[in-house]
Amino acid sequence: MKNAYRILTFDGGGLRSIFSARLVSRILKERPDFLDKVDMIAGNSGGSIVACGLAAGYSPEEIVSFFKEDGPNIFKTSFTNKLKGFFGVLGAKYEGEPRQRVFEKYFSGKKLSTIEGKTLLLTAFDLKHNSGRWKPVSFHNYKGSPTIDYSLTDCLMASTAAPTYFPIARAGNTRYIDGGVWANNPSLAAYSEAINTWYGKQDHKNVILLNIGSIASKSMIKSKKSSLGYYDWFQNEIIDLILDSASMDSIEYYLGNIMGPNYKKLNILMDEEIKLDDFSKIDKMLSIADNLNLDDVKSWLQGFWY
Repeated sequence: MKNAYRILTFDGGGLRSIFSARLVSRILKERPDFLDKVDMIAGNSGGSIVACGLAAGYSPEEIVSFFKEDGPNIFKTSFTNKLKGFFGVLGAKYEGEPRQRVFEKYFSGKKLSTIEGKTLLLTAFDLKHNSGRWKPVSFHNYKGSPTIDYSLTDCLMASTAAPTYFPIARAGNTRYIDGGVWANNPSLAAYSEAINTWYGKQDHKNVILLNIGSIASKSMIKSKKSSLGYYDWFQNEIIDLILDSASMDSIEYYLGNIMGPNYKKLNILMDEEIKLDDFSKIDKMLSIADNLNLDDVKSWLQGFWY
């Protein structure tokens, strides 16, 4: 497509984002120039790790290795932390320091401003915005971005700070949590910045967007009650409902209407739920990615990406 502006986005999903990285690896085997044509890479939470990795020059298989080797280290905590947080009831389930050490291992010294050749966008949620209200935020490296000098580690700490799983992240003079509370599918955030008259300045008709998911599972409220209180909602995993469904399905609905066939989702829906911190299922997630039929997305790429 002439004058196309191609965006590749990755949903949040914790360790399930290993599935997303493997899918990119499979696409590259069919289309070795696939990533060369990408103008913007965007991600949230686990997907932000994939996005950062690709933008920083890591191969998809190196990102797969990141999740296999270092992913379990992110989701670890001491017995002292468990006691302090009363086993996740009064404090975050996991500590933040192991996560930060892993990010520094791969992205030390790198800032948004050091990313060259592509726009990188990561979503988070600002709990202490100077407007006096909490607000969604997109860290990106478009010229003039107020976050362009943020380190990739700080951006990743913010984007992956999933409520109840990790402590609130600090960057600059504010505090952040996982962007999944508003954009677990970061595609709408990426699209809006691409057509923003200050930053991307793209004609909306030229934007082509491929969104790669992180294994969706069938979900529904388990309770048969119609009047639910705090305890009922947490029993029904309201946090996972927000991170995995509300901030993804609604965005697919909007972009499907706005972009039409210029927007494509690649994912799988399973009966079995795989938790975002379940490292015992890593090999299974890779097997799912290896066996997913890509004929539909390959046809779409031929018609829209090339």
